[in-house]
Amino acid sequence: MNIIDRLPLNNKEELKRELSSPLVQWAGLAILLIVVIMFLVLPYMQWRDQFIDTITVDSAQLIKLESLNAKRESVNTIREKVDAIHQKAQSHLLQARTYNGAISEQLTALESIFNPLNITFETRRFGDGAYKSWLGERIHTEWTFVGSSQSLMDFLYRIADEDIIIIPDDIEMVPYQVRGEAKYKLSGKFISYRKLAVDQIKQQERLK
Repeated sequence: MNIIDRLPLNNKEELKRELSSPLVQWAGLAILLIVVIMFLVLPYMQWRDQFIDTITVDSAQLIKLESLNAKRESVNTIREKVDAIHQKAQSHLLQARTYNGAISEQLTALESIFNPLNITFETRRFGDGAYKSWLGERIHTEWTFVGSSQSLMDFLYRIADEDIIIIPDDIEMVPYQVRGEAKYKLSGKFISYRKLAVDQIKQQERLK
């Protein structure tokens, strides 16, 4: 016996029909997406933006300090602190030495998250790499995933817990039928950044 059957209502069958209607299901999905965006995606994006800003500022400071010829103790102390922060921040970037290696590294990270959740993917494509000032090379892939609403929500939560920066962007989620079974389709971009050496960052900044 489900919850509706236990309720002291006169029109239980009518209530069941109304709850199973496409309009109600779409409304439920809209509410779910609003909750996810408010309490997961937006805070996560704000935190990641602040984190990325920290990396870019620290990288810029480090390179400027390296350009100074002064050997004062205060400058060296500042440089050591900035260097430590920079190295720690860059540990959250993709460590591969090439674009293709970074793509593979991000794929491995994503697959380790969605495979245990019984999520499948219909399509995936790789975007072009682009330099992000003072940060590294922007790596993004575009995916279309299929799974239950709960598994897809868990997927987004686990991405937020990843040590490597993976930022969901342009996320869409819609109901989807798979051989008569109700599923959901989630599509969007997933952005990471590849670590660049200080000399590479200097070169890219000079080219701007």
